[in-house]
Amino acid sequence: MSDAGRPAASTCREALGAILRVQEFIAAGVPVQRVLQEICAEAVDILGADAAAIVTTADGVGNRAFAWRTDEGRELIDAASPASLWAIGQSASRGELDVAAPVSIRKEAGQASELIAIGTPLHAEGQALGGMFLLSASMPPDRSDVDVLKALAGHAGIALVDVKSARRVHEAMHDAITGLPGESLFHDRVEHALAAAERRGVSTGLLSIDLDVFSAVNDRVGHEAAEGVLRDVAKALTAVGRAADSAARLGGDRFGVLLEDADRNGALAGADRVAEAIAEIVELPQAGGGLGASIGVSVARPGECSREGLLQRAELAMREVKKSGRGGLRLYHPDMGGPRIDPAALTLALKESLEHGDMRVHYQPLVSLLTEEIVGVEALARWQHPEYGMLPPDEFISGAETNGLILPLGREILEAAAADVARWRREIESAARMTLSVNISAPQLKGGRLTGEIARALDATGLPAEALTLEVSESLFIGDDPSVGDRLAELRDLGAKLAIDDYGTGCSSLGYIQEYPFDILKIDRRFVRGLSENRDGAPLVQSMLTLAEQLGMRVIAEGIENAIELAQLKAMRCEIGQGFYFARPVPADRLAELLADPSQMLSAA
Repeated sequence: MSDAGRPAASTCREALGAILRVQEFIAAGVPVQRVLQEICAEAVDILGADAAAIVTTADGVGNRAFAWRTDEGRELIDAASPASLWAIGQSASRGELDVAAPVSIRKEAGQASELIAIGTPLHAEGQALGGMFLLSASMPPDRSDVDVLKALAGHAGIALVDVKSARRVHEAMHDAITGLPGESLFHDRVEHALAAAERRGVSTGLLSIDLDVFSAVNDRVGHEAAEGVLRDVAKALTAVGRAADSAARLGGDRFGVLLEDADRNGALAGADRVAEAIAEIVELPQAGGGLGASIGVSVARPGECSREGLLQRAELAMREVKKSGRGGLRLYHPDMGGPRIDPAALTLALKESLEHGDMRVHYQPLVSLLTEEIVGVEALARWQHPEYGMLPPDEFISGAETNGLILPLGREILEAAAADVARWRREIESAARMTLSVNISAPQLKGGRLTGEIARALDATGLPAEALTLEVSESLFIGDDPSVGDRLAELRDLGAKLAIDDYGTGCSSLGYIQEYPFDILKIDRRFVRGLSENRDGAPLVQSMLTLAEQLGMRVIAEGIENAIELAQLKAMRCEIGQGFYFARPVPADRLAELLADPSQMLSAA
């Protein structure tokens, strides 16, 4: 029923836009009947059918939804008998309409209309719920319509088990006891806040909060009373925060507060408000007095550090409070550890290190989850600093992006990694088809020279373009720069693969997949972690895998750290993974050893 000659890519983009709108409806808690109606309306608009319908056949559900695009479709639905629609829904639910078939619609008045239908079953949580189908009086259906229907029907299934579904999405991202955002959502907000702060030229503050006597509360007054205290803390954090602040429970008795547009004085004032509010919550004689907190404060100037760096600084400051006897607050200072390079000295030090060859490339294996063999590597920059030793990228990449040194740094990493992988492909039998993944930043992509630099590196090293994957993160797209799409198209024309990194860390990620030509979707670590820490983590990961399959994209699961996560990903038929369970990032010589003898891999983790 698709328009004749319509490019598949156009239909796919329209379908992704529709799915994004439907997801927003579900996440907003819109009533299920309205969600189903929206899904039908999107289907007729995208696929050009006269009418669309959802008919559920599971006991106790009993939802129906209809939409039409033409007057014929409206008359058809208005006049059709419920029994006729029910029968077509049953056929769709049994998979009998995957290929277009003639159907008969009996009208209430007794006459019948001969139509063409194509449909797909509705499933959720392994249960058959009914069918979704399109009806047309004349236009022959297109086989690709079934793929679009399946994508929309998948979200209808989610809606049908919701109230569960909106709850599931909310619960996966929020703490069940306090209702505050959980760790993954909080980290997402910190990352977006830092990106926005860099654009606006303002500072960002963060508080790491650890309740001092909570274990005593839990031991002496019981589990239920302790949960009540956590809820009281959550209310206090919300009450004393500004509109721009965001509080979260990070696990156990740990909380965090993001302070947007907050300099040193503003962050300390926010910490004072939090300390006072927690101290006033409740007196607990059974626990030996009132509640107190150790609070670490960190502040980042625009572009000064990454999300991980800001979080680490606050954590280190909080630990300093605890070392001094608990209770109170402390502002992060470089002497506490963590990111150690003075931003003012960063530019000169990086320039000198690039000139002296102090940059190193470490590699983390990409592993086939079916065979557990190494199929590729991700190249990661390391700085062999003459004073501080080997530094991870969190301590210098953000600064390199700010001062323009990311361009020569990125070029050096690309050339070195391409040479290593090309050599391994030639010399090691098991590596003959291995791939190389390299991260690219916004300055690299927008600078206009990246395509030429990559072409020269591939030509110089002999690495085939199809063996190179360029990873871009969601933050790269903030600002809607039109040059991004042009540059990504150039890279695809060169033959390289494109991956969207850290997928799922922002609600708008689906929009980027819709607009840009990605080949690979990398599921962020926080969602993989949910497979072992959160019983509701699996549906979220499964939905990402389903989406990627329907788009013809490969999937890489990041940050696999234990056997439970690996087993669940295997059960979901995820193709590739990486993480500490297999191996940490290692130097080139160590990676060559792992390629020659993969049995060593787990010992490298």
